[in-house]
Amino acid sequence: MKPNLLCSTISALVAGALHAQPTPLTHLPDWYVANNAVQAITPDEATGVVYVGGTFSELQPPVPTGYGCALEDGEGWPILNQVRANGVVRAVVPDGTGGWFIGGEFTQVNSQPRLRLAHILSNGTLDINWASGAEGIVRALALDNGVLYVGGDFPGAGGQPKPRIAAFYVGGPNNSQLVNGFVDNVNHANNNGQVRCIVVHNGLVYVGGTFTNMGGATCSRLIALDPATGAAAIPSWQPNMSSDVNTIAINGTTAFVGGNFTTVNTIARQRIAELDLANAALTPWVPGTVNGEVSALAISGDTLFAGGNFTTFTTGNTRTRLAAMKLDGTYTVLPWNPTAGGQVYTLLVDGDVVRFGGSYTAAGTNVPAVARGRLAAVDRVNGAATEWNPYASSTVYALAKQGGLFYAGGAFDRIGIRPRGGVASIDMATGRPTTWNPNANNSVNAIKKAGDVVYIAGAFTTVGGVARNRIAAIDAAGAALAGWAPSSNNTVLSMAVSGGNLYLGGLFTTISGYTRNRLAAIAIANGAVDPNWDPNADGTVYTIEENNGALYVGGDFLNIGTPAQPRLRLARLSTSSSTPDSWNPGASGSVRALAFKTNEGNVYVGGFFNNVGGRLATTWQRSI
Repeated sequence: MKPNLLCSTISALVAGALHAQPTPLTHLPDWYVANNAVQAITPDEATGVVYVGGTFSELQPPVPTGYGCALEDGEGWPILNQVRANGVVRAVVPDGTGGWFIGGEFTQVNSQPRLRLAHILSNGTLDINWASGAEGIVRALALDNGVLYVGGDFPGAGGQPKPRIAAFYVGGPNNSQLVNGFVDNVNHANNNGQVRCIVVHNGLVYVGGTFTNMGGATCSRLIALDPATGAAAIPSWQPNMSSDVNTIAINGTTAFVGGNFTTVNTIARQRIAELDLANAALTPWVPGTVNGEVSALAISGDTLFAGGNFTTFTTGNTRTRLAAMKLDGTYTVLPWNPTAGGQVYTLLVDGDVVRFGGSYTAAGTNVPAVARGRLAAVDRVNGAATEWNPYASSTVYALAKQGGLFYAGGAFDRIGIRPRGGVASIDMATGRPTTWNPNANNSVNAIKKAGDVVYIAGAFTTVGGVARNRIAAIDAAGAALAGWAPSSNNTVLSMAVSGGNLYLGGLFTTISGYTRNRLAAIAIANGAVDPNWDPNADGTVYTIEENNGALYVGGDFLNIGTPAQPRLRLARLSTSSSTPDSWNPGASGSVRALAFKTNEGNVYVGGFFNNVGGRLATTWQRSI
């Protein structure tokens, strides 16, 4: 049956409900939903999945998951029972107790006012006791010793003039209040530009961005501030960066800095540099050519990982937006090259994998390339993509980990998507899509399973990039079976299984070169057309169903059979004859669906008719 088409109500089913105590209907809230029509459903109890086909291009979580979301490990499924922001999330930091502080461009969280700052508790609810805000975009967060440092574009925060940077208490009697004295109105009035990154280390607050005044000092995009006052902490720690600073990573007594600059202290340093923490002097390391922006840096052990928009990382090393370098004194760029297909904005090292977010749709050294929607995890040694695949609909700007969960923030309105071209399988126990992904390039109207093979039919012409004209056999891995390639010249709308054959109905007039007007039989074993079965319907066949060895067909036809017999939109055929039997109820309008109840002896018919078997009816049933 085609559940998306209009059908008459089946009165027998309603009547049955009146005479029995029905099982209460329960909605399963975690089941994924399709972004377009579902036209075929086939459950497979043996494997615990249900196959679905239609015109959809992706399956999505059943609730909104936009802008900021906590994610599981494993395959990266989103946590559905958490509050959401109503706008872009650009920064996130763990609160240390299972929750998250988030910042960005939003004005509400869970429909409650929250101006660009919020605290989400470990149970996924909004913290009603932490309610400070900022008067402009928040781009950076850092949490240290009960104080949350906030940076961005804002002129004020917490109801006070606090240009570009502010500090709030977390917990205690002053929870969510501004830290007194940090960034006063007089000495910091000239703070300008953007604050893009904040790192607290050894009692200093290191700040990078686009500013040229900060902490009461004329500076150039990078400065160390006193955590008590927000003033420049060390007069000499104000390196002259020629352009934007996006990221800071501390490595013992030095800091690696990434951004868009090409000189530091007037000395050539292309988009990445290493500075001494004592005096802001450049170390002897000369990175050479980094030909694009560096947006994110992370250090793990003796390795520096970098992400951005570059395709060359230090002279002579082709690295596509991700790179790794040894910090053993050699500064050797490692062969690690996961090759992100778009800019990387954030990354974190998590044990044996590196996770990163950005604007790409493919990443990893895998061959062929692996689709990853703006979030991915790759092996830190060989760069191969892991199964972690949250798949966000748009750019990811922020990523953090706490315990066994991750939090991603960005401009996406959905996360946890599974791209699926017209056909998919869903785990019955969890409601989540499986990894089975044949990827048809057009609609799938019918699905049947025989043995370990799934047969699909519809309007598609390729499956998984392989030519398959409207009929295909799919293996357990989601690939079209090689050598099984019957070809229909037009859309197949319905399919039934009987004996060793698949029986097809639709709009077609040829199958694999044989003239077959809207009905055909092909062998399950090899896809060969049955040369002896040719019912020759003179109008569209919308539905074909097998019951007790007979084939029931419905559609728009007026004649069917070889030789032709008058049959108004309904007919019954045997699998061995092209001529319909004497069953001839007739319908006054198009028949779109047929169904049977096991061992009942009735056929249920739905469509656009109002007269069946000579009787006026919007519903109809008949003993077989």
